[in-house]
Amino acid sequence: MIIYILLLSILSAVCYRLSGHGGFKGAKLIRRLGCPLIILITFWLLKGFNIYNYGWYILTYILSYLALSTYNDWLAPDGTSENWLCWLITGLFYGLSSFPLAFYGVSWFSIILRSIVLAGIVTLISEKSDNVFVEEFGRGAIIILTLPILLI
Repeated sequence: MIIYILLLSILSAVCYRLSGHGGFKGAKLIRRLGCPLIILITFWLLKGFNIYNYGWYILTYILSYLALSTYNDWLAPDGTSENWLCWLITGLFYGLSSFPLAFYGVSWFSIILRSIVLAGIVTLISEKSDNVFVEEFGRGAIIILTLPILLI
């Protein structure tokens, strides 16, 4: 199971980075469509798939898509660049996008804990690194690597 999570985290990191790197039309969709799908696949490996919960899966996918669509630049003093607060909220939203899974049996505690962990790590990676590859690859990977927290 650990190998699958590591492989899926690398795949998510690649999707996240390809989108940030851009260079071709539709690059942003790689992150926005790919990462949420990888989140769900990883979750299903960890918790199991139940067809009766498809609505919660779809809502989780949509919320993840939306969370991955912005760095919350509007929180920066100039309204266009990112600062620690932008990254904190971005990481928090990455985690909170999984709240529909609470209706599948995931505890609210674990969703909030994962959200806090993501907020901290996303902020740390983004503020302490001067390398855009490390930042984007790290953010893409940590979204998956923190999913086991949802099993608490």
